[in-house]
Amino acid sequence: MSLIKIVRRLSLCSNKGIVLSTATSNSTMGKRFFGKKRRKKDKVQVPLKAVLKKFYLKTHPDLFMNHPDEKEVNEQSLQHLQGLLDELKDSTEYYPPASHISLDFYLRVSGEEDFKHATLDIRTSGGECKQLVKKNLSHFFDSVGLPSEFEWGSDFWQTPLLTDVLREEQMQAAAERKET
Repeated sequence: MSLIKIVRRLSLCSNKGIVLSTATSNSTMGKRFFGKKRRKKDKVQVPLKAVLKKFYLKTHPDLFMNHPDEKEVNEQSLQHLQGLLDELKDSTEYYPPASHISLDFYLRVSGEEDFKHATLDIRTSGGECKQLVKKNLSHFFDSVGLPSEFEWGSDFWQTPLLTDVLREEQMQAAAERKET
């Protein structure tokens, strides 16, 4: 739009008492009014290991040497969290049992003496609960300022494929036939 047209519109609008916004043509406001939807940027999903590493750097018990109570809480909670994650890694033949775990953590923030308290609530359903656990972890990571969008690594939730199970059953059946 030329400068002359803009000035004319401004003078017409100012005469009528209408206030115009100062939005530029490439702003989201202009796109919203002309019916063009702005495309959401794809959220980048980082590996869970990378998010956990950042989390450990904020909660490691060695960071709380001057605060023995917080250090003890973090030691216990990190052990429970690691146990749950190990269980999820080793769950090739079964799913984790149904449970609800609340883990308290103290996180180091900007200053040396500053820390923040946060609670991680994890539920498992006793069945295929990958999305449920991911939702719980994402909510917690978001609340403590870590990336909430992550992807499970290849070492998590390795349940055997149906074809693998069927192949194993066929091999066992063939071995039993040979024995008889």
